Amino acid sequence: MRNQSRESRNRSWIIAAAATAFFLTASGCSSKPAFSGRVILLSQGTVYVITQGGVDPLLSDVVTAAISPDGRTLLYTKKDEALLRDLDKGTDKVLLPETAIKAGWNEDGTRYYLLTGCPANRLYVGRAEGAPLRLFQGRKGLYAVGGSEGATIEEEVCAELGGCLFLTNDLFVFSAFDAPMPHGGDIYANKGYLVNLATTPPEMRITAFPHGARWRFVDASEASGQVLISVERNPESAELFQNKVYACPRFSDWDQVTFQNEVQMGFSRWENGGWGNAGELAGVFSPQSGRVFGLANEQTSKGWSLYYTVIDPESGEAQRGSSLPLQPGQVVNRPVFDPEARSVAFLANLGGEENVTVCDMNAGTTSKIWKIKAPKGAAFDARLDRLLAWLD
Repeated sequence: MRNQSRESRNRSWIIAAAATAFFLTASGCSSKPAFSGRVILLSQGTVYVITQGGVDPLLSDVVTAAISPDGRTLLYTKKDEALLRDLDKGTDKVLLPETAIKAGWNEDGTRYYLLTGCPANRLYVGRAEGAPLRLFQGRKGLYAVGGSEGATIEEEVCAELGGCLFLTNDLFVFSAFDAPMPHGGDIYANKGYLVNLATTPPEMRITAFPHGARWRFVDASEASGQVLISVERNPESAELFQNKVYACPRFSDWDQVTFQNEVQMGFSRWENGGWGNAGELAGVFSPQSGRVFGLANEQTSKGWSLYYTVIDPESGEAQRGSSLPLQPGQVVNRPVFDPEARSVAFLANLGGEENVTVCDMNAGTTSKIWKIKAPKGAAFDARLDRLLAWLD
């Protein structure tokens, strides 16, 4: 029914997931996938815990979420509030009377960030024991619909704010548009903000991006001491658009940023990047090794297919991994690694189905550990769905 409530829809998702869990774990099922630990998933507003024994829903009506590195605290948002849940006690602490579309933690779980998106367009940082601090207020403006000078109808738009990343436990970086709103055309980030959260108030240093470029701070590696930066050049012109990825040494000031070490791989994209639907290039640092893990595609006699690759950003040496049972264009969200970095899990949206596929990087095998079907005649909206963690 068109007026079906969100609560009843969530019950439908949970029932479907429970049925899937039964299918995957029923006795005598030869396709029962073998994996250890807990995979934490946010799908269609529900947080699930997936184990070898089945699937358990943890929370519903969730907009976005991020789990602390120790797996004990869940940062999540609902329609009109942001909360911290102590997963051991099952208790909640309200942080903000507003929602967020993106959230994340630093390496030791002492700080978090919340990005509200439109229409609030605000960025907050905080500690678990205190109140969040509003770090940045994104610009808003009015566009004439269709960009016509003679149009009388206008719509409110938000300038881009995203690319949020903890470089260290106290050093935070993000990108934003901070200039008079343009009269027409696309808005794109034009400045980077480097924030030292250890000072009171936080010290913020700003750099202007080159004209026609924007930077996305994708990932940071403690193992290699590097930061992965995606650079889009001439984003206002699709015909001249270029996107490259660089492994830069961790920096504490803007004059230390270098773009000399380009990762030589044409990565595919995954959906839930810092800039909404466009996503970001599918590359992250693999734990422990600090090498870049990414998805690439190739054309074979059977058509296009995806495969993963691991690249040493220093030497450029690439190790090809196994193919995935997915096609380019099917949405694959940012993956998570198991605690020992032997396997990696992907959340894929195929329109009529979402599934979590695990790839054993040593054996080169893949297995589907969870799936859910969309309601008849509908497709999934995967913009906020994501894998949150793979825990012991």
